[in-house]
Amino acid sequence: MAVFKDTQMMYEVLGGLFTSLLQNEEFSSRFKAANVTIKFVINDPEGVINVKADEVVCGELQAFKPDVTMILSGDTCFLHGLCNLVELHCPSLLL
Repeated sequence: MAVFKDTQMMYEVLGGLFTSLLQNEEFSSRFKAANVTIKFVINDPEGVINVKADEVVCGELQAFKPDVTMILSGDTCFLHGLCNLVELHCPSLLL
């Protein structure tokens, strides 16, 4: 069974996770200092999450030229399936 029931749920969980990280002063200052942008192309479900120094954008961005593009499965893209991000970050979304 897939971790995310659909793309919207994936955006809520992973987009919310990255937004929370950018609001954390220690993480945010280091991420900004690294001067890197990341595009996550995720399948199962299909979606794209763009992480910039000051914002997270869920969905494809036409003019975005990321420094890093990662292509991953929604089931195992973070923590290699060792942890349920839905349960940790958005327990209210659990079915």
